[in-house]
Amino acid sequence: MTNFLTRIFRAKDGAPAKLPTVTAAPNTDGYGVLSVIRPGAQAAVVRCIQLISDTVAAMPLLHQRLNGKIFAPVGNSELSVLLNIEPNSTATAVDFWRAVMAAMLSDGVAYIYPQWADGKLQSLTHVLKSEVTYTPEARSYKIDSTYNDIDATVSERGIIVLRYAPKLDASKGLKGREIDSAKGVIKLAQSAEQETQKRVDNGGAQRLIVNVGTGTQSGIYSPKEGELDDYAMRLHELIRGGTTCVAGRAGVSITPVGSSSADLQLQAVREFAVRDICRFFGVPPTFVYSDVASNYKSTEMAYVDFYASTINPLLRSIEAELSRKLIPRSMWGVQRIQYDRSARMTADLDTQAKYFAQMLANGALTPNEIRAKLGLAPCDGGDMLQISANLKPINDYGPK
Repeated sequence: MTNFLTRIFRAKDGAPAKLPTVTAAPNTDGYGVLSVIRPGAQAAVVRCIQLISDTVAAMPLLHQRLNGKIFAPVGNSELSVLLNIEPNSTATAVDFWRAVMAAMLSDGVAYIYPQWADGKLQSLTHVLKSEVTYTPEARSYKIDSTYNDIDATVSERGIIVLRYAPKLDASKGLKGREIDSAKGVIKLAQSAEQETQKRVDNGGAQRLIVNVGTGTQSGIYSPKEGELDDYAMRLHELIRGGTTCVAGRAGVSITPVGSSSADLQLQAVREFAVRDICRFFGVPPTFVYSDVASNYKSTEMAYVDFYASTINPLLRSIEAELSRKLIPRSMWGVQRIQYDRSARMTADLDTQAKYFAQMLANGALTPNEIRAKLGLAPCDGGDMLQISANLKPINDYGPK
């Protein structure tokens, strides 16, 4: 199926417009790279995809095992190495997950092929959507990746499928009214972009019609055959050459055609398109450098909302699919794959100090646990939970 963003950015004549695409980079890492051909609203799409992809790729994935009543990271886990350091011999984990997320967002679906040997997971390979064919009748996937040297047919459980958006099926990714709505916004932005470019190319001049005015009725001027056309052509060349003042002809009128840039409110249309794209991806407009008034507090709350409503659902869907496909069913109750969400807490030093002080005073973290988060060595006696002594039971203040 055609890339769903290509459907959104389809040109007026029905031909797909140039888009950010995920392609294999020959003789490098074999993973997707984003490229933008034209400026305008498409730059907002690229920025949104890069922002979400980079955010998810920067968060560590933990292979955890149930230890007593809590899940704790598995030490020296080969699965953790594949998820966080080197999924295969051609890419780092950050590059790998960045490409997977970009494919997930731009194609509506991303595929990861896990390769096993003797019951052990050996590598994780990102294969492009164009390299995978789904057969609904057999519920199987045919993988034909020349670059990665993969030619295999696997069952649904033999391939990791990461889907984006609520309305989809196993092979088609996004569809429905959301696409039609986004398509309309992009077409509007493209029209504004094209009109703006035309105005810039000709110095902002409008289209003109040169015709014989009322002067001919009084005999002031009667153009000969073709003379008016020659005059219009000379006027056109003077304006294109940068001339701002030209001599008119008696009895000839010049009528502007079309609306001015101000009438069309082209800049407002483009800004609206950028914000609507942000709504589509769930990214605050200030994150794509849209001209939105903001301050420190509003930006901080925008980050909180971004992680809660956009990033966290993506993380949860990835965690569920990885745990389902990479951990044996018999071990689901005692093992899991989960993102380390604390890695997104990049507050300023003053906010961090207040947070750790509260966690220490409430007995939630030991001094050594806090020191470990700060990259400091443990100290003697720092493994004991502490609690503030400022509070006492209310009955202690009653009559003795």
